[in-house]
Amino acid sequence: MWCCCDCFGELRYSPEQMFAVVAAVDLYEDFVPWCQRSRIIRRHEDGSFDAELEIGFKFLVESYVSHVEMEKPRYIKVRN
Repeated sequence: MWCCCDCFGELRYSPEQMFAVVAAVDLYEDFVPWCQRSRIIRRHEDGSFDAELEIGFKFLVESYVSHVEMEKPRYIKVRN
């Protein structure tokens, strides 16, 4: 979803810092709430990858795979 307004106020991080956090999919389970598992399951020759996330709380658990494309530090595009 694209947001054309300043929804979150001023961010005090550089684009490079923000990119590094978002791109660290395999580390999400260490810092994203309710993320129980995160792993890169396939890397493609063009630099994109497929990642699996498992999100859950108590007995409710869902997992899904996303295809991630990125161009540092311009964008990260995720498709489910």
